[in-house]
Amino acid sequence: RGGRWCSGFAGYEGRPPGTCMPLLRARNIPYEETAHPAVWSMEELHALCLPGEERILKNLFLRDDKSGGNLVAIDGGRTADLKALRRTLDSRPLRFADAADLERLLGLLPGQVTPLGALRALPAGTVVLDASLRGRTVGVHPLENTATTFLNLDDLAALLEDHGVPVIWCPL
Repeated sequence: RGGRWCSGFAGYEGRPPGTCMPLLRARNIPYEETAHPAVWSMEELHALCLPGEERILKNLFLRDDKSGGNLVAIDGGRTADLKALRRTLDSRPLRFADAADLERLLGLLPGQVTPLGALRALPAGTVVLDASLRGRTVGVHPLENTATTFLNLDDLAALLEDHGVPVIWCPL
């Protein structure tokens, strides 16, 4: 897969569920992981009726015609307003990244997008987090879509920033 790997993820490419857990443990970040069948959309995820599903984030990888991309994490029950987000980020018009962009820039497939993917590679890009979720426990994919990892969003933001990934908190 393309992109750079942060030092905490070196050697984890292609590993089974739990691949980012050693990094979380090394950082003493509390988490819980729930294994489940592969899901490719929020609808499929909700059909599983997982405990804590209301805390699972919807993750979008958005691009404009010039940037490396914005990985946006919002409440799973919300819809993203791309025009409002564009104004907030002061960016050019945003579009959903296609499968080729996901693979090339994050080493992920559609349905596997996660803020943790920014640790793999996000050249000239940013992770955008919903400010209303600050301090809350949220669920994200741990670099693949057959599990959900629940952790504090502030801990996740700090992990990303410590690895050089720009994080923006804004109302979404």
